[in-house]
Amino acid sequence: MGNNAEAARFSGIAVARTKFWLFVSCGAVSGLAGVFWTLRYASARADNGQGLELAVVAAVLLGGVSIFGGRGTLAGVCAGVLLLVTLRNALQLADVPADTLDIVTGSLLILSVLAPRALAALRRTPTTRT
Repeated sequence: MGNNAEAARFSGIAVARTKFWLFVSCGAVSGLAGVFWTLRYASARADNGQGLELAVVAAVLLGGVSIFGGRGTLAGVCAGVLLLVTLRNALQLADVPADTLDIVTGSLLILSVLAPRALAALRRTPTTRT
């Protein structure tokens, strides 16, 4: 549907029905994730996921989703999650302190936001030939 529901409606997309099924599928996947979390950790407390926000945002942005919207793929997000999880597990196996893991995750977050902007700026810079 994009960012303009009216343009999508003019294109023949049933906006209300599409939004409804997007919310239903989002709720179903969220519920399924909650069930898996509860089975994995044998705990259903409301604050189980507290502190994972940095890792989630870093993984999504590392996967190529633009912080400004309009860009990103599911395959890219899965690749970002796998990269971040692999890196964190390797550092944990090397007995790296938890604070250092957060610093590495934050650095990757900053890098994943700044790198695409810097590359786009470099591409726009005209090359001069002498």
